[in-house]
Amino acid sequence: HKSALGILKAENGNPDSVLYSKIAAYGLMGYSKGGGGAVNAAVDLGDEIKTCVALSPWMANPAKTLSAATLILTCEKDEIAPAEMGVWAYLQIPLRAPKTYAAMAGVGHAFWLYNANPGSSVAYIAAWLKYWQESKRSFAGTLENPQADMIDVRMQARPLVLAE
Repeated sequence: HKSALGILKAENGNPDSVLYSKIAAYGLMGYSKGGGGAVNAAVDLGDEIKTCVALSPWMANPAKTLSAATLILTCEKDEIAPAEMGVWAYLQIPLRAPKTYAAMAGVGHAFWLYNANPGSSVAYIAAWLKYWQESKRSFAGTLENPQADMIDVRMQARPLVLAE
């Protein structure tokens, strides 16, 4: 993950790159083992990472040094990475880091993998990234009002009270 971040930073600083000056902040996102890996990499990369999104994270191990705004979404009927794994990871994230946890109602582990219409999760993830990654405060309403298919929603550092 450090080499990938290094490549992105180099391309962002290279005037000949299509990415030149287009990346203002860096984030991580992963699903299943990749969701756990995204959280673990965010711990390792520290303040270099602004946001982290973990979908059905398996074996995420956030340390007290995690500083990235972290969204953990699990699936209520997940037998591979049970929702309890996501709840445990959420509870380990330090209080100073903005964080949200929710479970998608009535679905299993493959929800994001094989689902052509993943419901409100896509809109919520997009709003999370716009708000925390790009500082677009107009997305606070979406974050404050998750849809009915998102259950057991927990938040630390509510968007509407975040200082500009």
